[in-house]
Amino acid sequence: MAFKKTATFLIKFTISIGLLAWLFQSVEIDALMVHLNGVTVITLIVISFLIVTSVLLIGYRWTLLLAYLKHPRLTVVQATKNVIIGLFFNQFLPSTVGGDVVRIWLAKRHGLPMDIAAYSVISDRLFGFTGLVLVCAAGLPLMMSYANDSIMITGVMTLVLGGLGVLAFIVFFQYLPDWLKHLKALRWMTAISNVVGGVIVKSGRGLEVLIISLCLHLIDVTLLFGAAMMLGIDIPYLVCLALIPPAILVSAIPISIAGWGVREGAMVFALGAGGIASADVIVLSLFYGFAQALAGAIGGIVWVRSSYARAGLDQDQDIMEKELERVLEQGR
Repeated sequence: MAFKKTATFLIKFTISIGLLAWLFQSVEIDALMVHLNGVTVITLIVISFLIVTSVLLIGYRWTLLLAYLKHPRLTVVQATKNVIIGLFFNQFLPSTVGGDVVRIWLAKRHGLPMDIAAYSVISDRLFGFTGLVLVCAAGLPLMMSYANDSIMITGVMTLVLGGLGVLAFIVFFQYLPDWLKHLKALRWMTAISNVVGGVIVKSGRGLEVLIISLCLHLIDVTLLFGAAMMLGIDIPYLVCLALIPPAILVSAIPISIAGWGVREGAMVFALGAGGIASADVIVLSLFYGFAQALAGAIGGIVWVRSSYARAGLDQDQDIMEKELERVLEQGR
């Protein structure tokens, strides 16, 4: 297990460093510094506000899922703390424990059963993915009007259709034949399908959950647009709305460290198709990455100050991962 984690981390690290090195070869450092000199205290305050808003919304969305599962033991404040601590592990400790695993562990420490904690966190991530795919789908007409690259348009359409197909499969999986749902490798899918489909159709809060998921990605677009203005980079908001979500969708593919390298490459390709200079895009993407790192740093402070930092995560990790595997195998 330790060798597998180390090997995975090294592969992701190599991909991140390799992509960043390749991108920086074509950019002059002086041009980057000119933009970075535009960063002010006000810039950092605005970014921090948007980050806090996003984390609060994710925490609130998680409590809605737990309420549907009839386990509302996490308050919005507790859920938000867990979310931001998870960001810390994703950003700064990617080779140890994943952020979602930490969220599950913390939820269990708050008294949630392991299955409820696991299914709620996985479902929460799926709703986040749903929001991103829907934003990309809604932005396709805009993207076609701003981007002249047929390869990019075809690629994004493929990703969107594939994402919608995956989501439809998950939602309707619960209605498939029993023999398929009882396959050992797919039992967990039944539980996730029940949660996601139930929240959308039965809970009466489905629209609220979807709106939150959409707003989270619109906040990301607004953050990048505001950063572009403050850095002196001229990008219309509609261009950001059309081209940034597909780049974020590509960077979500887990082949690098916290998206570094893949995110920059995807943004250079996407915004470059809209006529934005590579140097400007790289600065903007780095700024977005640093904003994510800032959220992770805040999560680190919350983690260190919490009682859970001394509760033996390292000791519980192997036990919890085995229990998590058992829960997913059994389904519910």
